[in-house]
Amino acid sequence: MALVSYKAESFVAPEGSEIIGLAVRANFTNLVPEIWNPILEKYDLKASDIDDNAWYPYQLALDLTRQVANQPGGQSALVANGKSIAENLNTDEIKDIEDFLTVWMERIVKSALRNIPDDMGYIVEKVDDQHFRVASNIPADNDTIYGYMWESCRRLVKAREKFTVRPVSGYPGNKERAVFEVKWG
Repeated sequence: MALVSYKAESFVAPEGSEIIGLAVRANFTNLVPEIWNPILEKYDLKASDIDDNAWYPYQLALDLTRQVANQPGGQSALVANGKSIAENLNTDEIKDIEDFLTVWMERIVKSALRNIPDDMGYIVEKVDDQHFRVASNIPADNDTIYGYMWESCRRLVKAREKFTVRPVSGYPGNKERAVFEVKWG
């Protein structure tokens, strides 16, 4: 895998970084409201406050997910959050899973986040045909990343193909950035 100068730390945003409102909206359309809603209420956040095209402090989004991660059932809630983010992904221009992993994951990071280090994102390594390893170099929690990758691959897999997204290191938990293995065929 490639060497990078920026090393993401879980739940710590680069200073001044921001996230697009559409990604923040996933916190309100998640599949586990009984965990998310009390945290959103604590921050006095409502879906009506979020403009999909506005920019919000990335640290706030990470603070919300850190609180979810510390709740009983938080891991499942964050995987569901990642799936919710992926459901908003427009896949019309994405050819297949390989295109998603090698081109679009990085583009999506650069379009959903701003004021970030150039090498913040994902490090993608092709192991073989239809077999990749993806290392996270973003401060988002590993559970959200897993859910996001899983749902994106599910939406892109061709008929009669199977796929797996499997953590190979740094998971479960958020003490280190995770590496995932993605296979399909």
